[in-house]
Amino acid sequence: MVSLPWRESASLIIAAGRDPMKILMLQRGAAGSFAKARVFPGGVVESHDFSERWTHLFRRFFDNIGKASLIPEGAARAPCLVNRPGEIAREIGMRITAIRETFEETGILFAQPASSLLPIKTEVASWRKRVLKDAAHFYDMCDHHSIYPDVDALAIWSDWLTPIDLSSKRFDTVFFVAEGDDAVQVDVHRDEMDMFEWSSPLQSLLARMERKVKMAPPQIYELSRLMQFESAKDLLKFAVERQKYGCDLTLPVRVRCSDGIVAIFPGDDSYPAEPDIYGKEPVLTSPKTAEELREGVIRLHRVESDLRDVARAFHFNFSLEPQHCDPMPFNAQS
Repeated sequence: MVSLPWRESASLIIAAGRDPMKILMLQRGAAGSFAKARVFPGGVVESHDFSERWTHLFRRFFDNIGKASLIPEGAARAPCLVNRPGEIAREIGMRITAIRETFEETGILFAQPASSLLPIKTEVASWRKRVLKDAAHFYDMCDHHSIYPDVDALAIWSDWLTPIDLSSKRFDTVFFVAEGDDAVQVDVHRDEMDMFEWSSPLQSLLARMERKVKMAPPQIYELSRLMQFESAKDLLKFAVERQKYGCDLTLPVRVRCSDGIVAIFPGDDSYPAEPDIYGKEPVLTSPKTAEELREGVIRLHRVESDLRDVARAFHFNFSLEPQHCDPMPFNAQS
């Protein structure tokens, strides 16, 4: 694996039902990273997720592995999705990470063929323990039971890199979406998670705004996008079509100003042409207020936070379509 100043990871947004569509949210335990935060299932990549052994497994079932999952030639491709020697296609390996981590954290397994899944239900608990100890056993489980990770069930959604001023623990996370079933049994891994909840994007965001739950910026942003979909099927239909545009890197560039912090997103007129992704330059500062930094800027795509780094306003005044759906701006003062 390539040595980077951040850890690569994959996360799975599982949507179910309609009116309202619900999203599976997990709550981290008190002792782990991002304690008590609400998150989507997911975790860091393992070298085994990108092993070329998967190619041989997939070819037992079809010739073109994950054909529907591949980013078209010439489409946008975040750095973590650029293929590397000795590995399977990055967008396939990242999907395997998301599927494996979801299995570890919830017991939910996205795999095919469905007819082969029934006989292994009684063995899921023991296999899950083995996979939790060593990610290599995820391949062993699939190989032993003649199943494969259902990579085509996942549509690529976005890629987020932690800002440089939060450098103590940075992640480059690819987010995928998939349709699930809110009636399925969810068995959270208690060493990492406290609980789970199926809730609408609006319910989750309201809980965050009312300070009932903790949530990181990528989850808040993506939930605001998901609010516009009435059903999981609508979401997946859009996501599959959206994949033809690829997946760009989302790196918020944060400016520490006199009354707080402004996180500037791609597309904003103030976003740098070549953002410092490695943190080689000093953190950006300004003597101006957040409002003054907004003056004269035509295209706005930014989150303004107070001095405690609590979001108070999200300004967005153009459209990302057709490459992506738009997030919902807000003002905590209104």
